[in-house]
Amino acid sequence: HTAGRIWILSLTEKSAYLYSENKFERYTNITSIEDPIITTVNQDASGAFWFGVAPYYAVRVFGDTEEVYDLSAQGHKGSYVNCIYQDKEKNIWFGMDSGITILHNGKYSYLDKSTGLADDGITKIFQDSEKNIWIATDRGGLQKLSNGKFQTTKMSTAVNAIAQDLERNVTWIAGDNGLYCYKNNHFYENEITEYCKGVRIRHVSVTEDGALLVSAYEKIGQVKFNLDGTVEKWTTDNGLA
Repeated sequence: HTAGRIWILSLTEKSAYLYSENKFERYTNITSIEDPIITTVNQDASGAFWFGVAPYYAVRVFGDTEEVYDLSAQGHKGSYVNCIYQDKEKNIWFGMDSGITILHNGKYSYLDKSTGLADDGITKIFQDSEKNIWIATDRGGLQKLSNGKFQTTKMSTAVNAIAQDLERNVTWIAGDNGLYCYKNNHFYENEITEYCKGVRIRHVSVTEDGALLVSAYEKIGQVKFNLDGTVEKWTTDNGLA
C-alpha cells in the first residue's frame, strides 16, 4: 500500500496487524462491527482502505470515516469476501465464495455461475493493461472478462492468485500444484515453473523492478526471481517463522 506497510491477517477476531519499521501493531480502527474478522484488505485510488469482514461485509475506512456495505443485500446470497479490487473505472469488485459483487456509483451488480462464472468460489481479481478483468476461481480454472464476454481456461487445480508480468510479457498463475506461465491462451514451461513444480503456491506478484515474488505453503517458502536470472529464497532455515 502507499505507506509501504505490510498487512497480516488471521481468520480470528481482532487479528489484523500492520508491520512497519520492524515492529507489529494491531489494527483496531474498525469500530462499526464488533470483534471483526478481517478476511482481506486493499486500498483504492483515493487512499481509502477496503476491508472484507466476515461473514459478508465490506468496510471502507478513510481517515475517521467508516462505511459498512452489506454484500448480502437485495436477496443475493453473501458470504466470505476473499479479495477486493478497484478497476480503472473506479468500480469495486468483491470476490467471494458465492460469486462476485460489483459496486458502481452506489449500486450493486452480481456475477455467479448463472451469469457465466465458471465457479462461484473466487480467489483473486485483477485488471490488466488492456482493461480485461481476470478472475481466479477455486474449482473453475481461470476466466478473462473482455467486452462483456467470458473466456475460460480450465485447470486441474485451484487458482490461488494471478499476476500480469509486463517485463516478461506473460501472466503467472498460482496453483495448488505449482506455478503456471500463461500467454496467448497457452501454458509454457520454463526454469521458474520447473522450480515451483508440485508445490502449493499461495501468492504471486511482480515488483516495480520486475522481480517475480512467489509465496508457497511448503518446501520452497518465499522466492524472488530477479530479471537477471538470480534467485533469492527465504525458508524457516534463513528467516521465515
